[in-house]
Amino acid sequence: DDGHQRINFADFCIYMMLMSRPDPQVDIAFLQMDADRQGHVSRSNFEAYMGPSFDMSSDFVDLFFGKGQVIRVNEFSQFLVELQREIARQAFVKAQREKGDGHGYIPAAAFIEILKTACGWRLPKGIIERLESLYLFDPVHSAQLTALKAVQAEKLKGSNAEDAAKAASRAILSDVESKAKGLGARSFNYADFMAVQEVLSQLPGICALVDQCYHIKKETISPDDFKVAARAMMGRRVTRKQVD
Repeated sequence: DDGHQRINFADFCIYMMLMSRPDPQVDIAFLQMDADRQGHVSRSNFEAYMGPSFDMSSDFVDLFFGKGQVIRVNEFSQFLVELQREIARQAFVKAQREKGDGHGYIPAAAFIEILKTACGWRLPKGIIERLESLYLFDPVHSAQLTALKAVQAEKLKGSNAEDAAKAASRAILSDVESKAKGLGARSFNYADFMAVQEVLSQLPGICALVDQCYHIKKETISPDDFKVAARAMMGRRVTRKQVD
C-alpha cells in the first residue's frame, strides 16, 4: 500500500498462491501473526496481534506458549479453534464480572451478545431472532414473531395457506410452552454457554436432523425424540443441556 490503495505484482502473486491452498484463511491468519516472518508464532507475536483486550495471564497462553513454545504452521489450524474458544471464554468471564449476579450467571441479553460477537461465527438472522424471542421479548411479541417466521418458512416450502396457518399455530403453542417452562426468564452460567456453543458449531447437521425427524413423526419433536435421533442418525450423544 503506497497510500493509493494499490498492491504490487509480488503481493498479488502471494495472494493468488494463498487463495489456491486448501484453507487460505488459516494461512493468511498465520502470516498476520508471524509478523517477523520466522516461520512460527511466538508469544510476543501473539501478544502483539491480540492487543491489550486479551488476557495474556490465562492458562491458554501458558499451554501454547509456556517455556518458550511456538506455534508452527502445521499446528496453527487447531490452535485457531482453541483460540476462538478462549476468546469466547474470556468474553463470558468479563460479562460475569461486569453484569453477573455474583453466582456465575449472566443475564440473557449479555449471553446473546457474546454469542453474536465473540464466538467466531456469524449467527444467521433467524437464530438471533429466535434467541431474542425466547429470552428477551414479552410473550405477545414473541408469539407474533414466532408465527411470522413459521408462515415465512412454509411459504418458502411452497405450502398452501392452510398448512402455513397450522405451522403458525404449532409454532405459537411451542413458544408458549417454552415460556411456561421459564425459558424466557433465564440467566446463564458457563456450562450453558458451552452447550450452546457446541450446538451452534453443529448447526447445519442439527437443522437437517430436526427436519428429518419432523417429516418422519409429522408433529412436534420432543427433547427425547431429539436425543434418540441424534444418537441414531448423527452417531453422537447430546447432553441434556445441549437439548435444552
